[in-house]
Amino acid sequence: MANQARYGFRVRLVQGEAEHLPFRDASFDVVFHVGGINFFNDKAKAMAEMARVAKPGTKIVVIDETERVAALGEQLPFAQRFFKGRRGSIDAPVDCIPPGMTEVRVTYPAGGRLYCLEFRKPVATPGHGGPR
Repeated sequence: MANQARYGFRVRLVQGEAEHLPFRDASFDVVFHVGGINFFNDKAKAMAEMARVAKPGTKIVVIDETERVAALGEQLPFAQRFFKGRRGSIDAPVDCIPPGMTEVRVTYPAGGRLYCLEFRKPVATPGHGGPR
């Protein structure tokens, strides 16, 4: 919060469920999610919500750990409770991207320990209301 005062940022912290974001449609210029999506009950719904709150033309970025990190987490005593009993292997949830999104790209930074999934909410063309 010190940087908020130093740089004059207005910051409002909001707690909510990823599958039901408490924001209006097309509210954000940037949507950036780091960590945790691998544990969501409904990744597709969460990503649909990210797209819903993004303004047309916004790039949406989702970053989380890969299977490599999860397998290591199962072996570490302090992390076991997070990774034990997980459902299937972990990979970028490309299949959860809402229909109609564009510029889909997956990269694996940090030596493959993370995935970075990017996609863009398309800009609606006049008279068409966007993709169907």
